[in-house]
Amino acid sequence: MSKRKKFEDTLNRREFLKGSAAGLGSLVLGNFLTKQAFGEECTGDNGHTLVYVFLEGGMDALSVLAPKATINREGENVANPERVVYDRARVMGENGIPANQLLHLPGNLGLHPDATGLRNLFNRGQLSFVMGAGCHHASTSHFYKMDNIAYGKGPESFHASGGFLARALKGMPTIQNCGSLDAISISKKLHKSLLGNGSAVAFPNLNASELGYSSGSLRSGRNLVERLDDMYLKDRHRPQSVDNQIANIASLLKRSVLSLKDERLNYPNDNPATPNIDEGRKLREHNERYKEVPALGYVTRILEFGLRVPVVTVTLGGWDTHNKQGTLTEGGYFRKKLKSLSDGLDTFVRDLERKDLLKRTTIVVMSEFGRRAQSNGTSGTDHGHGGLMLVLGDATKLQGSPTGTGQILTPPRLLRDLDNNGNLKVTYDWRNIVGEVLKEQLKVSNLFQDVPVPQSNAEIAAIFPGLSYSHYRILG
Repeated sequence: MSKRKKFEDTLNRREFLKGSAAGLGSLVLGNFLTKQAFGEECTGDNGHTLVYVFLEGGMDALSVLAPKATINREGENVANPERVVYDRARVMGENGIPANQLLHLPGNLGLHPDATGLRNLFNRGQLSFVMGAGCHHASTSHFYKMDNIAYGKGPESFHASGGFLARALKGMPTIQNCGSLDAISISKKLHKSLLGNGSAVAFPNLNASELGYSSGSLRSGRNLVERLDDMYLKDRHRPQSVDNQIANIASLLKRSVLSLKDERLNYPNDNPATPNIDEGRKLREHNERYKEVPALGYVTRILEFGLRVPVVTVTLGGWDTHNKQGTLTEGGYFRKKLKSLSDGLDTFVRDLERKDLLKRTTIVVMSEFGRRAQSNGTSGTDHGHGGLMLVLGDATKLQGSPTGTGQILTPPRLLRDLDNNGNLKVTYDWRNIVGEVLKEQLKVSNLFQDVPVPQSNAEIAAIFPGLSYSHYRILG
């Protein structure tokens, strides 16, 4: 199958526009993209961005954090009763972590030995763990649980008018002079949490070869431009200002494709005689740092270019580990997945900090559910209930410990108080965690003033109907 045929079979017209407009264009145009497409200055917003990372498949929380062998009780080290349950339930290596290989964290739990990136973030006060977090609804179906989360539901039954982030965006301060995009999904399709917002678009992380453009061939580039002209369709459901902004980005993409003879380099002003070698080197280095989780690198580029967008969603799949989980085996599947995520998040936060962007960015990482405490018969773990959430950001904005690290929220009887199906219970409702970020960092305080509940929590009730809001104090 030709690259062109494969590409056209993969994306429909609208998805192509949404993806390619920022995909290749943002990677090769550098700061030129910022000034011409997104404006010089942003005013009228609090400048904060929520990066919502969803791990599809159900990440096994007990293969990330596991009980230590001993705990300190009144100044003495005593056997940890949680560890006894863990050792009986898990097969070490296949889906369990031996106590003597855990990375040290304060308290009852230790960290997977390959998750050094997460350990570094925690020690810098830039990461907090929430163990036993999730959606209270009893279903263990991927699709049903993901839909419940996307629409902001818990065990309550209500008619969802769009996704929970789409509802939240209605109450965020208006951004001026930065275009009109409210949210971006790094995905071929818009994340369901954003459904109902006409100013949210999906931008797949595409490169030149995936667009059917072969390096050094201007003919292929012109064919792509012709397809861009053909595929760009205005969407009557989108505001005119958004269509105009996307059209501007698409126009920049055309220039970049026509001027690109080597996808590793940026040729400014459509002039192949003056390659920007330094820009090409920086791009290669950037791509190398994010080679395991390119979507996070893509978010870095978007924020660096000055696109002040309140919400960015990132979807990372492949966390469903029924068979041969490989938590700690040599070359194990889960082991590699976790290391890539851990290192990628550490790189992402470091880059944002170096570019002075971390102080206005909060990252929330979650999955649709955790996995069962008991190992199954195929060296894996089956769908469970309570799981793990990560909250990352500037150390001055997270509620840390007195020693300067992040914090760990976990029930004291995590494994000794399982539900009737042998799952971790949901102790911390995910909506309270995300709701705190939306309320405190993205300032949704002007949302739905007529909601008949105490005004301090009116915005939370509007985003998550039926939720009895609890403040977990994840943020400082």
